Amino acid sequence: MYLKDSSQFDDHFVFEFSPTKVDLEVVADVVLPGLVDALGAYRATLNDAEQVMFEWPALVAKMEATGRDLDGRYGINKFSPLAYYDDSVLIAELGIAGEKLSNAAPDLIRKFRTGAIVKMPIDPGQDDLFSSSDRFMRSLNRS
Repeated sequence: MYLKDSSQFDDHFVFEFSPTKVDLEVVADVVLPGLVDALGAYRATLNDAEQVMFEWPALVAKMEATGRDLDGRYGINKFSPLAYYDDSVLIAELGIAGEKLSNAAPDLIRKFRTGAIVKMPIDPGQDDLFSSSDRFMRSLNRS
């Protein structure tokens, strides 16, 4: 059987933790880069599982309507406040590589491997954390 070239067939690794019980600085500075290196990841993101599940039906409808994978190798549905994105994904979504993004926001984004690590301030109680991170990242392609 032939498998389509789709991110749904890529390796997927999930681990759950409470952001109030884990040192997010260590996750951002040690764990995330280590996982990206160990797995050769093209993307690695911190997500809110409840929010992802809530938004999933709308995302699926958009993907079916466009015929494109909008949250995989060729796109980013919503930028995460803590993530690694390979240049290929960043260029597909924003038209900008990681190095240029890191130059635009050096306190929040750093060049790493063949992309960039995004590390924004994270307040686990902030309601619009992922939406505000997404708006900020998308504003950089207009800088």
